[in-house]
Amino acid sequence: MLCVVAQEAFPEAFEVLRHWLLPPEYPDYLVSRLHEARLCETFPDIALAFLNMVISNDTQWPPTNLKECLKDIQTAKPQLAADARYQRLTDYLRKHGQV
Repeated sequence: MLCVVAQEAFPEAFEVLRHWLLPPEYPDYLVSRLHEARLCETFPDIALAFLNMVISNDTQWPPTNLKECLKDIQTAKPQLAADARYQRLTDYLRKHGQV
């Protein structure tokens, strides 16, 4: 959550904290806050790396705003749609019937 509340300092916060990030059991609130802060649009590369770290394939339910976050990332930087992390998250959504 510290990364998200850092707002404009999101990239710096992520760089400092990324080694300690683990997927929470229920990432819905975290992803909703990321989406509301529009960080996926502003920092698409960092947001994708962040989502990749906090969303496990074992997460039982996809976060509500994950699909929107991925769309924002793709809109901001279309070439990220070919990134393996983006593809993993898209496959995760597809597995749960959300794509």
